Amino acid sequence: MMNSRGRLKEGLIRLKEKGDKAQEAANYKDASTYYTSAITALRRERSTDLRELEFELLLKLGKVNDLLGETHQAMENFQSSLGLGEFVYAHPLYPELLRQMGRLYARRGEREKARRFLSRSIRAFEERGNPKGMADGYLSLGNIAFERGDWKGVTEFFNLALQIGEKMGDFKLMAHIYNNFGAMFNIQGDWEEAVAYYRKSSRLYRRIKDDFGLARTYHNMGMTFVDQKDYQTADYYFTRSLKISEAKGIASLMATTYLSKAEILVKSSCLREAKKFCDEAEKYFKRLEDELGIAEVEKLRGVIFREGKKWRLAEDHLMRSAEINRRAQCPLGLAEAYRELAITCRQKGENEKALSLLGEAIELFRDLRAEKDLEEVNKVASQIEGLYLRLVRSMGTRVEAKDPYTLGHSARVAHYSLRIAQRLGLSREEVKGILTAAYLHDLGKIFIKSNILRKPRKLTPQEYEEIKLHPAKALEILHDVRFPWGVEEIILHHHERWDGKGYPAGLKEEEIPLGARIIAVADSFDAMTTSRPYRSALSKEEALDEIEEKSGIMYDPKIAKTFLAIIAEEGKEKVDSTFDSVWGSIR
Repeated sequence: MMNSRGRLKEGLIRLKEKGDKAQEAANYKDASTYYTSAITALRRERSTDLRELEFELLLKLGKVNDLLGETHQAMENFQSSLGLGEFVYAHPLYPELLRQMGRLYARRGEREKARRFLSRSIRAFEERGNPKGMADGYLSLGNIAFERGDWKGVTEFFNLALQIGEKMGDFKLMAHIYNNFGAMFNIQGDWEEAVAYYRKSSRLYRRIKDDFGLARTYHNMGMTFVDQKDYQTADYYFTRSLKISEAKGIASLMATTYLSKAEILVKSSCLREAKKFCDEAEKYFKRLEDELGIAEVEKLRGVIFREGKKWRLAEDHLMRSAEINRRAQCPLGLAEAYRELAITCRQKGENEKALSLLGEAIELFRDLRAEKDLEEVNKVASQIEGLYLRLVRSMGTRVEAKDPYTLGHSARVAHYSLRIAQRLGLSREEVKGILTAAYLHDLGKIFIKSNILRKPRKLTPQEYEEIKLHPAKALEILHDVRFPWGVEEIILHHHERWDGKGYPAGLKEEEIPLGARIIAVADSFDAMTTSRPYRSALSKEEALDEIEEKSGIMYDPKIAKTFLAIIAEEGKEKVDSTFDSVWGSIR
């Protein structure tokens, strides 16, 4: 007759087997219930001779917690299993525990701990002759390299895992690796290759009836089609992913897919429906304790309210997104929140505030690029810089609206300044600063009386003194703007002269900022070749003669010589000073 200890062990094994079957069928909630019941019963008896079974149950429960997005509980269960005693280190499942903890540390951003645990797990799997475990460890290391944008590392680790999968004929492992390769190519912008890998992955997942893997691959396929702006196909794959993840209760995938569908609806101007999907996504992100997921929801809500012209609500949600990203030390998310806030401010007509927010976003991306060179980071950074310079250009045209004789002046000065800066071999960052200053150099003239700007006769000394205030007036307007490049000094000193007789500070030669010396030549040439109320335009040849004559007096000789060569090469071709041409040449 079986004693109580035997009946307990038999009952625990039955619960474990039920949990295993539920997990195998991707019924993770049921699996969690069975494993938890077994652990509770075991601990109630305070048994010490069933520690190995407790270790196995805790590991299985932790893995299910992880699949359900219950990250905190997963780590608690893994740490509890690790602390059960010395026997753990010899247990066959010890390497798997190390791998699971490494994956979880990676998700929490603790990469060094993650790499340490994963490397230990690979060694332990190798000692036990377990190639599948080694492959899983390589996959996890590949995912860490993925986060850093280390594509060489990604390819190396994924291929090591794939070689093992092919040798073993492990279709599930191969499908997972194909899915990861698809994600890599998608980020790199190679959509055709990405879709090819996703299709290989989905065929294998269907073959082995792995619904979780299939749902994840469908979601990734959808994201690839979003990047191609094929929203109809994207929604088809998101819907297929959501159908599976809802049926299986896969919280993490449900949250991201709800958010992805909301983003498509925003692009289609279906704002009410988009808000509903945002609410669903937030519900699951909160359950997962996923702060960055919640930040993404808040950002999208801000965009939804902005599209509906509800400015205050838009700003409130975008500020919440920024704050969560700041608290979580996520510069990419913070920069994107600033971008959306800047767009909101611009639509409200608050250009200076928008410019400052975009400047902060650019600085964040500069730091982020130094940390990891991801194509996605570079793409978004380029978009933000383009938006920044478009806003700068539109602010520069405010003067032209007041003085029609200067129509197109700032754009042409930007074009000439760009050509000079590039010919001098300046860095892209220096060029962007000079371009910004070129668009804004005359902004202070909006404070100058129109009758002075348009006066058809020579200015009086008093009127000329008022004109000379416009560089300082520009900085007053831009006082609260945080520029990502050295701009203020260039604007302030663009009317200084090489001989020191310029204004406002009487700087001379190389005391004058390089950007200001460049703009001085470009500004003078365009002014001379454009008709003004008090005189007709000079011919190109006459203006070039004037610049050559004043080289070493008004203008930096090297810059003047460079500019003369540039114009000689351009000949009589029409100057293309459109924004797309200017931005495209430095992007």
